[in-house]
Amino acid sequence: MKIRTLLKVSPTDVHKDLEEVYKDTALPYSTVVDWARRFREEDPHIALVEIADAVGTSTGTAQAIVHDNMKFRKICPQWVPQLLTQAQKAKRVQCATKLLSEFDRADSRRLFEIVTGDETWVRYSEPLSKEANKVWVAKGQDPPLIPRHDFRDLKVMCYIFFDSNGPVCQICAPKNQTITGSFYTNECPTEVEKLYQKSTAKDWNSWIANIA
Repeated sequence: MKIRTLLKVSPTDVHKDLEEVYKDTALPYSTVVDWARRFREEDPHIALVEIADAVGTSTGTAQAIVHDNMKFRKICPQWVPQLLTQAQKAKRVQCATKLLSEFDRADSRRLFEIVTGDETWVRYSEPLSKEANKVWVAKGQDPPLIPRHDFRDLKVMCYIFFDSNGPVCQICAPKNQTITGSFYTNECPTEVEKLYQKSTAKDWNSWIANIA
C-alpha cells in the first residue's frame, strides 16, 4: 500500500487490488483511504494503537501489516550534538578548504602540525545509562526509582585541544563566564601555547593553531 501510494496510485485502484487478492478479508475502502493519507503525510511518530484506532482495526492486525507486510520497524533517532544548516555546512567546508590550500602538496607533513579543538560538558557525577540501571526484581516487587538527569546539575565546560598524535591540553572555562567566539580566538591560543610548551619540546611557532 505504501509503495503504490507513493507511486501516486489512487486509493480506489489499491482497494481493487486488495479485493482481488484477499477477497472478503480485504481492508475496507475507507481504511485504504485513511492509510494512503497517512502515508502521504509521513507521520513517523504515530503509534500502532493510534493507527488501529484510526482505521478501525485491532492492534494485532495493524502490527502485522506494518511489521510483516510493510517491513517497518520503530527505532530511536540517533542523537547528534546539533543539526547544521546548509550555510553552516558550507562555512565548514570553506574553512577546511582554505586550511588545506595553505599547505604545499609536496610537503604533506605540515598537515600533522595542526592543533585543533572541541568542547564538551563534563559533569561532576555522570549517572548510569538506562540499560546499565536495569535490575532483577521478584514478582510483585516494585522497581527502584532513578531520578532523571537534571540540566542544573553541577558541570563545567572543557575544551580539549589535540594534534595528530592525540590530546595536547585541556582548558576549563572560567566559572560563570559566557563562552563566545572571542574567547576562542583571544584567550584559548595563549592558554594552549603555555600548556603545549610544557608538554612538548617542539616550537609552538612552527605549529598551526586551528581554533574556529
